Amino acid sequence: RGAPGGPGKVTRPHLSLTSLTLTSPFSRLSLTSLNSPSLSSPPSPLPHIPHLLVQMALTPVMATSFWVFRAKHPRASLRQWLGQSMQSPTAWASRLFFYNITAHFLKDFMQGLEPMLVAHHVFCIAILFLQAYVIVDGANSCLAGCAAFELGSAAYNLIKLYPGCESFVTIYVVVMTISNVLAVWCYWEWVKLPDHPKSVDVFATMVTLTLAIMRQKVALETYL
Repeated sequence: RGAPGGPGKVTRPHLSLTSLTLTSPFSRLSLTSLNSPSLSSPPSPLPHIPHLLVQMALTPVMATSFWVFRAKHPRASLRQWLGQSMQSPTAWASRLFFYNITAHFLKDFMQGLEPMLVAHHVFCIAILFLQAYVIVDGANSCLAGCAAFELGSAAYNLIKLYPGCESFVTIYVVVMTISNVLAVWCYWEWVKLPDHPKSVDVFATMVTLTLAIMRQKVALETYL
């Protein structure tokens, strides 16, 4: 039907917006140009859900390891637990964490990873096996540090699921900061254990601090 502009002529409403964003918990559509003939949606955040669930489950596993240790040794300290090896009979929860975090890294290779993430995962798996079967002592320090880092990663996946929620961004920054502090503290407790070669201590210092600083930098940049 013709519009007031003339017979057969359709008048289109004028929109002054140059961009339009529709946000829901599981999808985000960004129209960068209303005149664009084709629209491309960003990658779905759904793949972040299994990562989030695994990461949130890892911290309670290490808490269970500490609880089992204290049940067997009521007068033992947190520092003594951190110095425990994974081969101890009471460290079954620590072994469960080790197998789960290793499987968590391995499954990512089936989904395709960027070269940087491939290097990251290979490095993490190598460190975990080195700690578990070569260095041995202080395994809980290493695993608890991993659990702390994964807690921050869970917060990161949360904002990927809800990209438009400012409250979750604040939660992400707070949780990431706490996780980085905890990871560095676990590393420090590990360094204080005896019989570590100096070269290993220096290497662990460089790796842990680099990871914590880079993760914190990304979190603050997201918030600011």
